[in-house]
Amino acid sequence: MRNILLPSNLRDYRFIVEVDGVPCAAFRECVGLHGYEDPIEFYIGDDEISLLDLAEPGHDMVIRLSNGVTLDQSLIEWEEMTASGHPVRHDGSIIELDRFGHVKGRWRFSGAWPSMWEVARANGESNQIDTLEIVYEAIRQA
Repeated sequence: MRNILLPSNLRDYRFIVEVDGVPCAAFRECVGLHGYEDPIEFYIGDDEISLLDLAEPGHDMVIRLSNGVTLDQSLIEWEEMTASGHPVRHDGSIIELDRFGHVKGRWRFSGAWPSMWEVARANGESNQIDTLEIVYEAIRQA
């Protein structure tokens, strides 16, 4: 199995985000890779439900990453473009590492953009990320 060497200050990070083949961030937690769950909607009352509502609920597919750091400026620039109203879709990967730095899994996403971004400002370090949500069109395990 391939081993990814991270600097000693990043050894606790288990998820590496690559955008267009370049590693740009590392995160401690990730939700949305190991199976997608459709949201459950509850209808109460006399509302009419069509078959189209059931077949195409219209929800986005999202990966939520938290407790992370940026490795360069590319992720920040990508988010700034989206926030300014000019979203740019990118392809990329999320690499899951075990505690020894060995690759446990790799997921390739396509047509993605950052939909939510929360930066930790309390500690004064601008490269800390509380939460990043990436919306994607397709994802597959590589």
